Amino acid sequence: MKNILVVLPGINSNLKEWASDVSSEIGNLFDSSIIHEYSHWTDPSEKFTFDSEIDRIRQLDLANNAVFIFSKSIGCLLTLVAVYEGIIEPEAAILVGFPLREARKNEFPVEDYLSSFKVETLFIQNKADPQASSEVIEEILETHMHANYRLHALSRDDHHYPDLAKMRAEIERFLQLQGPKGNSRSD
Repeated sequence: MKNILVVLPGINSNLKEWASDVSSEIGNLFDSSIIHEYSHWTDPSEKFTFDSEIDRIRQLDLANNAVFIFSKSIGCLLTLVAVYEGIIEPEAAILVGFPLREARKNEFPVEDYLSSFKVETLFIQNKADPQASSEVIEEILETHMHANYRLHALSRDDHHYPDLAKMRAEIERFLQLQGPKGNSRSD
């Protein structure tokens, strides 16, 4: 059995290079990694839909492997749906830049999905991410997340997560600990 990292990046095609960097920097903690490329990245006439991307995730060959998820922004929401629908059964998940504002704008039932999400999870959120501050994410997790989780706050005020070395260090700790829920010290 191999440990495979599945990278579900944000929706913008400019994140393709970032996802590749994630695969190089974080993926080498695992036996291999797979980057999910959205259909509209290769065919601009395609529109992003949860259904089409979930179908594409369903086609990944993950059988007989230990799967770990690294997702950013819209990828976090796709992770919640894919796990809920039983498409992916990850050992652990790393959710970066949780897009709460976008989810609420589109009436995505975040709280319902988090309440049923039983995967050990590391949330990495910028303190002042315009999608949701780390403080807001902490409040939602305390109320709705019933699996073990850790929240790591980064000291940025945007929705960008460029410091992969810093995230890697936190991910390594998380993978070693996978302990009780709580928060880690902020940067």
